[in-house]
Amino acid sequence: ELPTLINAPLYIDDTPEIELWNLVGKIEGLAKDNGVQLVVVDPVNRITVQGEGHPDEQERIDHITGELKKLSEDLGIAIFMVED
Repeated sequence: ELPTLINAPLYIDDTPEIELWNLVGKIEGLAKDNGVQLVVVDPVNRITVQGEGHPDEQERIDHITGELKKLSEDLGIAIFMVED
């Protein structure tokens, strides 16, 4: 029998303007230490990227989503991203 979402623990982090590296670290910790299998990032366009030179908003978003997709594959978990 598959576990149901209603019985799954829920972790909420409402850090405003979170740095990408900080978010990645939190997701890695939750996946490794708590067995988290699903992460919802809402809104993805509020994530900041320190020191990255992205000339426009779309390139910044593309960088963030690319990093989160790679993280999803590396950890074997689902990461859903929602734009504002």
